Amino acid sequence: MKGRLVMILSLLPVVLTAQSRSVTLEDCLQSAAEKNAYVRNAGLDVLSMGEMRTEARWSYLPSVNASAIGYRALDPMLKITLGDILGGSDYAHQLNYDLSSAAYEHGIKPYYESLLYGYTVGITAIQPLYMGGRIRNANRLASLGVDSAGIKESVIVREIRDSVENKYWRVVALQEKLKTLDSTGDFLDSLVKTANGAAQAGLILDSDLLQLRLKCSELESGRLKLRGAVKLAKADLFNTAGIEYTYLELGDIVLSDLPSGLPAPEDIIRAEESAAEFDESRLLTMQVEAQQLRKRMAVGEYLPQLALGAGYGMGDLMGRGEMKGNAMAFVTLTIPLTDLGKAAARSRRFDYEIQKARNEKTFLDAQLRLQMAMYRLAVETSWEDIMVAEKAVGVAEEAVERAIADFDAGMTGCTDVMQCRLSLQQAMEKLTDSRMAYRKAASAYLHRCGKTL
Repeated sequence: MKGRLVMILSLLPVVLTAQSRSVTLEDCLQSAAEKNAYVRNAGLDVLSMGEMRTEARWSYLPSVNASAIGYRALDPMLKITLGDILGGSDYAHQLNYDLSSAAYEHGIKPYYESLLYGYTVGITAIQPLYMGGRIRNANRLASLGVDSAGIKESVIVREIRDSVENKYWRVVALQEKLKTLDSTGDFLDSLVKTANGAAQAGLILDSDLLQLRLKCSELESGRLKLRGAVKLAKADLFNTAGIEYTYLELGDIVLSDLPSGLPAPEDIIRAEESAAEFDESRLLTMQVEAQQLRKRMAVGEYLPQLALGAGYGMGDLMGRGEMKGNAMAFVTLTIPLTDLGKAAARSRRFDYEIQKARNEKTFLDAQLRLQMAMYRLAVETSWEDIMVAEKAVGVAEEAVERAIADFDAGMTGCTDVMQCRLSLQQAMEKLTDSRMAYRKAASAYLHRCGKTL
């Protein structure tokens, strides 16, 4: 029994290690492209606009309608006597009297009545020939909507990609800071052991040893908070990327990509960027065109409308028990003669909307150029920050080596070594932040140019 227990305990670390999993940036991007709610909804918008375009194309086809009607009245709706036909003359009254007498004698009615019941069914087809250009412009507007939805989908995909990358590298940055903090903690723990012996030998003051232990406690508290921040940042990343997880396994999920191998700015920045290349600029161009099409459709309501139609029907409206059918062809021409002042006002209103769209496009193009300049500046300055931070790390490492040598030689106290090591920690964290800032700026710039880092 004891041997089996030892075997189980020896296999436990292997089982726990097997439960951990590694997630790359590409995994997060691929998952976001498939599972992110905003990306999926953008794809549905494209499909919806495609159906709207199909719906608009049906307007080119004839409009076919089938109808049926039946009725039953309490009394016949049509009743005609001989007096109704001949009038009210004496001769007519005499003739009507003779006819009524003969009718009662032979058991027939002296009048004609109809429309007591009846029915009819029919089908009508109307082919629009000219509707003021509204059908053509509606189809163009629907096609424009499909293109616009596709560009909006690209914008959303880019924004989600930016968000996923930023959140991924934020987690990586926190992990790197945690490694730096762990390394500093291990260093100070080792320094505490050495300082304990030196204090016992009377080589350093107890107050120095107390400050060292206090700093170790602060670092341990910082590590606990940072581990919690890493878990929350992972949860935020996985929510955006659509990756399933549980809170208990957050600590076992490892982001494997490291912030290394960054290209220099001269390998990223292009010589010139045109605002017309950006999706947002193309969307506003489409907005101007859409307003122009809406204006044409509005004006088309006041233009002549021409349609060709045909119909066929059959039934027994008179209630005679005889089914009869008939067909006809017809042409309709509608020329609006009123509301011309309203049409002119509507046209001017759309002109204002078109001008507003043009003004927005002009302003946005300028803003996009400014934004690209800001991205370029961010790439250049963050790269310079990396260079400065790397030099600072080198200086801090040299200071730590000298402090350790002086401490071993008894020329300095443990607090000086501690301060030098903490300065190195701050320099390394600054380097990590500079690398993350550069990667974020470079990714934003390249995504605007349709490329990836």
